[in-house]
Amino acid sequence: MAAFDVEYYLDDIPLSTYGIIVTTSKGLMGKPAAKDTLSADWTEHNGIVRDLANLRYKGREIELTCVMEAGGYQDFITKITSFLQTIGTKICTLSWKAGNSQMPNILVAHSKQLNVSKEFDPKRMVGTFQLKFEELIPPVQKRKIVSYITPDDPTDNDVHYYIDGQDIAGVFGVFVESSSGLFQKPQEKESLTVDWYGKNGVEKDVSSIRYDEREIALNCFITAKTYDQFISQVQDFCNLLTGTGSHRLRVKVRGCRPLVYEVYHPSQITISPEWNEKTCVGTFTLKLVEPEPVKIVLSISGNASIRLASKSAAHIYWGDGTHTFDVSGDGKPQTITKTLPEMSEVIIAVETKDLIELTHNGSIIWNRLV
Repeated sequence: MAAFDVEYYLDDIPLSTYGIIVTTSKGLMGKPAAKDTLSADWTEHNGIVRDLANLRYKGREIELTCVMEAGGYQDFITKITSFLQTIGTKICTLSWKAGNSQMPNILVAHSKQLNVSKEFDPKRMVGTFQLKFEELIPPVQKRKIVSYITPDDPTDNDVHYYIDGQDIAGVFGVFVESSSGLFQKPQEKESLTVDWYGKNGVEKDVSSIRYDEREIALNCFITAKTYDQFISQVQDFCNLLTGTGSHRLRVKVRGCRPLVYEVYHPSQITISPEWNEKTCVGTFTLKLVEPEPVKIVLSISGNASIRLASKSAAHIYWGDGTHTFDVSGDGKPQTITKTLPEMSEVIIAVETKDLIELTHNGSIIWNRLV
């Protein structure tokens, strides 16, 4: 087997046994999509409050584009019939081997009807089709909370992207080609509206505008020198985004204030790999959601103390995967303390127009970041 040749197995039987060659694959490498979360969308609150502590995942959607070659029509019918008996009567295990990497079996069910496009001549017959599987038990690991420490300022002029304090380019080989949603204002929620009969237009309450969730898309590629290294990097990066709770996205350019977002990743990561004798590259789009887009960002070191009074409840994200919800909200001041590792960037998700009092022992990075 060449360095980057891949062999696929169903129930530990190579697909090549049936004369099948897999030309492309989707969904085998990546992260499963999250199920819908318990959420509350209050009109007086920016964004949506989501129960990320109980985040659960669907099985991955896997697609293999295949070619089956046979010596003639009868040989083709024999091979395709034998293969259909394998995938059509029971749940299967799917695995693949690339280089020195043997991936563990995935429990799957064939989820779609098999449609074969055939081309043939008197001596040779070729059929092309797509195998679509649904993973029954997603590979979800318990998230490891690592104390978040603000990274040092970059030494170059590139844009650096950090997730939970880790530079994704330096640690995982994940580079961001382009992005959307980082700088755009989120869409406004529907305002209270009255449409009077006999009056032109409508009346809208624009005195207390609130915003929906922020949707962020990072168009990425991941690169490695060997297929084994590529698989390891993909797994490590996907494990970073899997599990319960929110994640901290940080975007930094040398000498500039960081952009900080408290996000989660609800969608499946589907990586399309391409390789040659010297390198392996996979492209994907990382879609993140910031449930509460309006925030104050503080820089605090050591023992943090925040005293806050607000007409709407505030949520504090400490940057290490922990949070304090429902601070104040009734206009009465409340003091929250927390021991933080070294210098941390703390997010207070609150509508700043509702603030009555805010004192703290840190410094302000952003008075209001939307």
